[in-house]
Formats: sequence, C-alpha cells, structure tokens
Amino acid sequence: CYQKTIGLYDHGLASNPNDQQSYSRQQSAIHVLNSQVEVMIKPAPENYIRVLFDDYAARFDRHLKVILNDRFPYLIKNRLLT
Repeated sequence: CYQKTIGLYDHGLASNPNDQQSYSRQQSAIHVLNSQVEVMIKPAPENYIRVLFDDYAARFDRHLKVILNDRFPYLIKNRLLT
C-alpha cells in the first residue's frame, strides 16, 4: 500500500517537482514504510509528526479517560476542592 502511494507521489513530483505538499506526503509515506520494515531511518519528517499529533489531539482526552482509564486529573481536582 505505501509502496504504491510512494510511486504515485514520485509520478506526481516528476511532473511538478515544486509541489511541496506532495513532497511532504511522499516523505511521510517513505518514513512509515521504512519503519514497518525496520530500515534504519533518520528522524521523522516534520510534517509527519505534525499531522500525527494534530490527528491524535482531536481524540486525546477521550483516549486518556476512556481507553487508558486515567483518573489522575480527577483525583487532583477532587483533592483541591476538598
């Protein structure tokens, strides 16, 4: 899947080498593919990290409360209010 994606970005960049958005997405796809096959990789591209955390931020609170069952903030709040 990622190899096909990289190929599509390669093709698009060949026709428009100054397309920064395609370049950024291509680098993210290469990073994910390399990490899955345990290839030594350099640090993740900045855009990959930004998109990853922006996407996670939208569901962070729910994940923290429901999935991880983190009660620490509530315990602190209750302690401060007593």
